[in-house]
Amino acid sequence: MHDEDIVDPIPCPAAFREGGEAASHSQAALLLALGIAMKREYAPLLTTLAEQPPFPLPELPSVVEAISEEHFERVLSQMTRQTMDGTARRVQLSAAEDLYRNAGEQRNVDSALRLLAASMRAPGELARVAAAVSTLDLVDTPMTALRILVNAALRSRSDLVRGIATSALVRVERDLRRWPRLARQLVRIARSRAPFRWHSHVSVGSKQTLPTHNTACLVHGTLLVPVGKRPEEWWKPGTGDFHQYLRTGPRPNVYSGSDYFYWSGGWSDDARSDAVEGLCRWVRSHRDADLDLFAHSHGANVAMLASHHVKIRQLVLLSCPVHWGLYRPDFFNVRDIVSIRVRWDLIIMADRADQRFQDPRIREHVLPVWYGRHDSSRRSSTWRSHDLVQHLDSPAISKQAAPPTPPPRRPLAPAFQYVVRIKGPVEQATAVVQALRAHSLIGGAHFQQVLFKNSPPDRTTTSRWSQSKR
Repeated sequence: MHDEDIVDPIPCPAAFREGGEAASHSQAALLLALGIAMKREYAPLLTTLAEQPPFPLPELPSVVEAISEEHFERVLSQMTRQTMDGTARRVQLSAAEDLYRNAGEQRNVDSALRLLAASMRAPGELARVAAAVSTLDLVDTPMTALRILVNAALRSRSDLVRGIATSALVRVERDLRRWPRLARQLVRIARSRAPFRWHSHVSVGSKQTLPTHNTACLVHGTLLVPVGKRPEEWWKPGTGDFHQYLRTGPRPNVYSGSDYFYWSGGWSDDARSDAVEGLCRWVRSHRDADLDLFAHSHGANVAMLASHHVKIRQLVLLSCPVHWGLYRPDFFNVRDIVSIRVRWDLIIMADRADQRFQDPRIREHVLPVWYGRHDSSRRSSTWRSHDLVQHLDSPAISKQAAPPTPPPRRPLAPAFQYVVRIKGPVEQATAVVQALRAHSLIGGAHFQQVLFKNSPPDRTTTSRWSQSKR
């Protein structure tokens, strides 16, 4: 069902010569990469893909103007006739080999179009959908591709195929104004039926009393609805796969109350904005201290936006689609951020998002897994087999099971409060505070020093201390 992880990917174009899950995943990866490679605006995404490629990508010139629908339909008709005369796999293989043989030449655009058209007539559902996604990027008014994607988004039994199709349809919704009325209707039908319609969560029963250390909250992502079934509630206390793993392992204090957090899982920026407000309300109503957030897919983007309003101890991003211009964290409110992902995540490729964070303040761990399930990073089996708990440790996060209990302190006599503000680098402020501590008259004073790391020269660095009257 196209939902397995691939550890040893089959290179292209040889993947079009073989059958099986590994071959179909490699085919889909190349077909999705064609639309990225041929659009200049996706150059940063191509840079990320080229870091650890499962196979070399052919050199392709950029397509400046959209290819006309009439031209692509002629290519599609030609490939359909060839498919009738021979096998679809043979036609795909011939087009893929031409694509690599003519590397760097202008006619390679025609080879790419032939491969996309042949794959849209292939028997494999994953190849058809991947080819349709890149066709959306390259062809003006791609009606055939839209029909393929809408059918897959509504009827496919594969989470992977359904996620690729719906991600692409929602992404191109902004282009509906230049498409015919039928195209707009198709996309809106797919989008309206894609997310599972949940109302806002209403608390049932009393809230859990949260401990004061290492509490975690799970934030799910966009919901992929199985045909005739409910979505997998991996975040749900009591029955959720990942929740159970955290509760019995690295985060025994993961929130397990009846009023656990979830959101609509809608496929839109508006739905994520509502989720941010809901998450901030949930955090404030449950505790007034830092906590850990484990967030998957676009739920990770929800968590990053929430960090602008609430403090987070550790933020664990699982297979996050990186749209840095829209979603980024407030690093002053988060002590540590780690990103865990697979290589060449096909759903993120269909979303035309980046998979790598460029900011060095976000630690990254890339699993030795290719393509497969977008949900691999939040499955308990993945965390156990790859020992992902070790990546939760960070110099910024205490590794103690609980904070030490401070010794009782005698009430202080009325104290003088001194405040010193030093403008300049952190090193300069630290030197001044150390000199004050060494002074004989105030050496026994209580100091509280607030330092802003990587502060610009005009940021104020504040040091406070108090000293009891003698």
